[in-house]
Amino acid sequence: MGMSTSRLAFSDCYELMEKALLDPKGIRIKFVTEDDAFHYRLRLHNARKIDRHDNFQLYEEGHQMHGKSPYDVLIMRMQRDDDGGMWLRLEKLSTDGLQIESLSEGEADKLAEKMMKPPPLPKRPLPIPAVVRVEPLPFRRRL
Repeated sequence: MGMSTSRLAFSDCYELMEKALLDPKGIRIKFVTEDDAFHYRLRLHNARKIDRHDNFQLYEEGHQMHGKSPYDVLIMRMQRDDDGGMWLRLEKLSTDGLQIESLSEGEADKLAEKMMKPPPLPKRPLPIPAVVRVEPLPFRRRL
């Protein structure tokens, strides 16, 4: 049996995703088994898909929410706990903590310059492989 396509079937998912959006980093939910966390993650993804579909119909083309969901900024990750349980983390997308460099300045220019130079020619000529002629075998038809 497939999952429901009704928005009401996922009211708990929308509530948790709202809490994750309100928190600066996100939230996490404890589950007893990995299967329970996996199933709930599927429900969260399906709820987000339903919201995206509803926004596609609700907003006209060209609007910033047309075919998008405010929950698209959430990542759902599973993380094993020390006691064998499983955490389902709803984290906000962020570039915090990433080392980011511009490609238009500094090391990137040196790397691009190095890539543009042709490779040096070999000091000795490359060996030319010998061509061996292979005679075709006669074709015999079976009867």
